[in-house]
Amino acid sequence: MSAAQPAAVRSPGLDGSRLRAEMPDEIFELPLFVTFGKVLLLIAVCAALVALIAAAHSVIAMAVASIVLGITLFALAAIGHESGHLTASRSRFLNDLTGVLTMSLVGMPSRGWKVYHDIHHRYTGILGIDTDAQYTVAQYVSLAPRQRRFVRWLNEHEFAFWPFGALFIFGINWSYSLQIATEPGRYSRRVRIWNWADMTMSVATIAGAAAYGVAFGALAFFFAVVLPLAIGGVLGAMTFTTNHRNRPPLTRQEGRRVRAHFHVNTRTLTFPRWLPGNWFTGYVPWQIEHHLFPTIAGRNLARASPWVRRHAEECGVALEYVDYFRCAIDISRTRYAWGADGRLHAFADIDRLLAQSVRPESIPGYEVETPAVPRRDLRDVFGLR
Repeated sequence: MSAAQPAAVRSPGLDGSRLRAEMPDEIFELPLFVTFGKVLLLIAVCAALVALIAAAHSVIAMAVASIVLGITLFALAAIGHESGHLTASRSRFLNDLTGVLTMSLVGMPSRGWKVYHDIHHRYTGILGIDTDAQYTVAQYVSLAPRQRRFVRWLNEHEFAFWPFGALFIFGINWSYSLQIATEPGRYSRRVRIWNWADMTMSVATIAGAAAYGVAFGALAFFFAVVLPLAIGGVLGAMTFTTNHRNRPPLTRQEGRRVRAHFHVNTRTLTFPRWLPGNWFTGYVPWQIEHHLFPTIAGRNLARASPWVRRHAEECGVALEYVDYFRCAIDISRTRYAWGADGRLHAFADIDRLLAQSVRPESIPGYEVETPAVPRRDLRDVFGLR
């Protein structure tokens, strides 16, 4: 995860269309009921654990159940990622219903997630546009010294905010879901109807959680709601944030062909063979394969991986595969800003140059940003824009 990355186009890139023609069609076949059955199983497990916490008389038993509930809730919500890509089921109705019964059931409207996430796929690694972007050099140097110190501290202590990740996703999903509701002309009738189903389910879940706390007390509420969401937040950061964090952005030339060059900003995470990590993370860690072929069902991405690796080798493209847990440790502190030159630039180096009275526009990686890019604020630090 070095900051020393070349500034020009780094390779001819990947050719997804050519690779697709070489791959067997069965890899692209979508399931019908398998993913939906997994959703029903996870919902049943969650319900049983919530009931167990309410009935338990031992704090230790409640804590153990709470930890398992947190892992299970995250596994359930992560399936909403597949629903957003229309890969949860070849039945469009079951796919849409999967979104309602996963992210929305956890209080986060899934249609809002899809709008937010589609931007990320369309503009992966593009400065100031990618919704998973890091601070850019231009954004960082535009801040006052006190603001820079604050932003740098937040980035370098990002791990401390991981337990609040569910709240950040809550804010993201609801903001885009409300956009769908208030700007109906921009979205199809089907999206609007399902978005109302998402919001209804989310409100019902929030009301149900509040009623649970009233009925069973603060301790049960903590173990059934607060701690599981904190665990889910940590798992969410380990699973989603790790995909692109501290990878360099695309250069202007590479940004003209995102599908060919997304790998510059993307890594795939791997698990030990004995650990069914991908099942519990909704197959999200297969990010290189997923970005190249977002219409492949998550359960088939492992089968696509050997094809992708061979194709990358033929194209002279280096791909990054990193252990899931090691990567989580590595990216728990963000020390870099994205540069317009396609490099990662350490906050410490930028601060040193500014302290030497180097003009902002002379800082390596600086580029005046388009007016379409809004001024950075705390929404960007926590991914809420």
